[in-house]
Amino acid sequence: MATSRKRAIEDNDEELFFKRSRLLDTNNVESRLRGLIATVCGAHTSSLESNLERLAHILTVEQDVFNERLLTLLPQCVCFLPDKMTVFSTLLGLLNKMNFSFGGEMLEKVLEKLELKLESDNYDHALRLIVFLANVVNSRVISVSSFIRFLEGIMETALEEGIPQVRSDWFIYALLRCLPYVGRELYENDKDALDNILMQVAEYIAKRKKDYLKLLQVWSASPHEQEEYLDCLWAQISKLREDEWKEKHILHYYVAFDGTLADAQQHNIRSFSAPHHSPGKAYPLPTVVFRLFDYADCPEEGPLLPGAHSIERFLIEEDIRWIIEQNIWNRRECAMELLDYQKRHAVPINYMALEVIFSQLFRLPEPPTKPIFYGSLLIELCKVHPSSMPQVIAQAAELFYQRLDSMHFSAVDQLVDWFSYHMANFEYRWSWAEWDDCLELDDLSPKHFFMREVLEKCVRLSYHQRIKHCLPESFHRVMPPVPSICCEFENEEEPVSVLAMLLSDLIKNKITPEELTETVTGREVEDYSEDVVLSTLVAVLLSLSKKTISYTFAALTRYLKTLKQLVGSSEESQMTVLKGLYSVWKHNHQMMCVIANKMVTMTIVDSSAIVAWIFSDEMKFEFERLWTWELLGDAVEHVSGHLRRCRIKLEEVRKRNNAKREEVIKRGAESKVSPSPENSDADKDSSDDSKDEDEMNQEDENSLEIEIDDLREYLENLLLDILHKFTVKLTEYIVVCDSKGKDFNTSWYKYFTDRFRGFFLKNWREMFEFSETIEKKLFKAQAIDAQVMESYTMFVSLGS
Repeated sequence: MATSRKRAIEDNDEELFFKRSRLLDTNNVESRLRGLIATVCGAHTSSLESNLERLAHILTVEQDVFNERLLTLLPQCVCFLPDKMTVFSTLLGLLNKMNFSFGGEMLEKVLEKLELKLESDNYDHALRLIVFLANVVNSRVISVSSFIRFLEGIMETALEEGIPQVRSDWFIYALLRCLPYVGRELYENDKDALDNILMQVAEYIAKRKKDYLKLLQVWSASPHEQEEYLDCLWAQISKLREDEWKEKHILHYYVAFDGTLADAQQHNIRSFSAPHHSPGKAYPLPTVVFRLFDYADCPEEGPLLPGAHSIERFLIEEDIRWIIEQNIWNRRECAMELLDYQKRHAVPINYMALEVIFSQLFRLPEPPTKPIFYGSLLIELCKVHPSSMPQVIAQAAELFYQRLDSMHFSAVDQLVDWFSYHMANFEYRWSWAEWDDCLELDDLSPKHFFMREVLEKCVRLSYHQRIKHCLPESFHRVMPPVPSICCEFENEEEPVSVLAMLLSDLIKNKITPEELTETVTGREVEDYSEDVVLSTLVAVLLSLSKKTISYTFAALTRYLKTLKQLVGSSEESQMTVLKGLYSVWKHNHQMMCVIANKMVTMTIVDSSAIVAWIFSDEMKFEFERLWTWELLGDAVEHVSGHLRRCRIKLEEVRKRNNAKREEVIKRGAESKVSPSPENSDADKDSSDDSKDEDEMNQEDENSLEIEIDDLREYLENLLLDILHKFTVKLTEYIVVCDSKGKDFNTSWYKYFTDRFRGFFLKNWREMFEFSETIEKKLFKAQAIDAQVMESYTMFVSLGS
């Protein structure tokens, strides 16, 4: 499950401390305590039990020294080291046996931490704390009856009326997530209560809506069902229930201490409570369980792949996800830990690791981290295990290609980026001829699109001639043109050639921006229209600075004043600039995108002009190219990214201003308590200075608030404009097909619909923020075809 919405890292001091290579200071209580826990966590199974017993003894004997810090540290360990969950639950069982009151204090601390995590929307940590509470039932810290009531509290929270389904889903997920750990204990001690909870879960699962499912599925059709995450987990828990809650994966360290813990006193914890729902509350988005391999894809002589509905499959995938999350900044360490996974001999680890990696890479609406990480991780896996991993990745690539026809185009885009990057690291060696079936397909068929865009990305990462040399001759016709510049005005027969030569000579002579402005607005160019002058100037400027991107940026910077004066705020003039850019660099899409983005940054053109240009009739032949949609995404990101940065800056300014105000109030209170005549004048001067500074800070805050309001309004209108253009294009296409008696469900319609849905997914945060306005001004204000409306309905259900 996607348990966070790209949450900003909190508890940063805690997280940094949980890097395992910390040096220890034995004179410091906290460092010594961390060292003791690290020793236990790093021990092998054979020595872990004795280390646990020794650690429990030390902590009990020296409880006056350690208890206070341990109450804070152990919940942190649970949050940041979930792979050692059963170690910590067993440790707490032993401590509770030796010191019952401390066990109660620790449970209360965990519950307080849980409430804080839920309030701050940190659902990853909240889930780990709930699972930890389930674990300590096994180590006889919490009574079964008390934990049953706790689960019933979670169930009641999930079934509250008037709350979004995504909120209910998370609490149901959290409840089910506990059961692999504690299900057997509940089954043996209170089967009826457990059955009653499961019956409520079954009823909830049966009636919940999943309109978003098609929006999130990587494939619309696949040999392996792409199940909704809660449905899949429920099926896995149901299978575990049929097996009488017996699983073969979790390491139950507490079993070694059954004799010791058998007569331990148990606590009754308070009922579960969660913060009430509020309109601005964020909840984890639903996901789809990605399946690529089945047992038939794995070697016959190796271990079997666990079934899709076995709880072992779920638990192992969770372990692999944790290894990836833990090593997100160190791909080599991540690769080594994945292939050194403790259960690697019981499962085909190559296949399971790859499936989890690709599940994150292709997760919709977005991967958990930057896609380049997964590509580099796969390269590292090949380096660490060169004898088998390259072959398994090649097998996966072949499966992807064979299933391209039903693949969501947002996932196809990710596949293009990954495969081209992967080929660049293997000298573009591939059995290309085996994929020649794509050559005869429609230009918008997924296989043809994939091959064409992969080759363009490969050319970007290498050079045209090399890629051409690596391919069979039959593939040359889908190669992109040589990335060259077009200088149409060099033809003397062109009407603008005289103007182009004039501007070229001036710029070559390093004319000043003021002189150039005077020329392009003076009598020398009065025979040409303003649009012709502007487009020719852009073409000449880009042609003369074609050598490197740095030259181009320098040229734009030098003559920025001239360009901005000619363009002004006119959208038509901005589109003229973009048309000029296209005429020069139409055979090099990478340069075109880089320069267009630079122009937006320099405010020569704005994002709305980019949108208008992309959806213009002149660009309709470029709709089928990936670069078009990448540029559209960059245009929106430029505005939304600026808005995010301004909000962060405003928050920092407010915190700083509040801190200064509190300091002034504190100084004022201190001076009243102990007034000093000789310092009265100094205090007055200081007060005046503080007042002036406070006014300046307030002005900064106010200006940021105004800027944020302006950006919000601009972004809202930009999104509305893009969505309107999508709906118009799709609706017009359906109407034209109906008038001709043709089926509208063509490759173009499927492709453009996927682009429409992909836009929703790529900008889901902004879409949710402006959802009320978008619905009111677009999807309810106009008559939109039901087929087009379906995409919007799917997206809305994602957050409802």
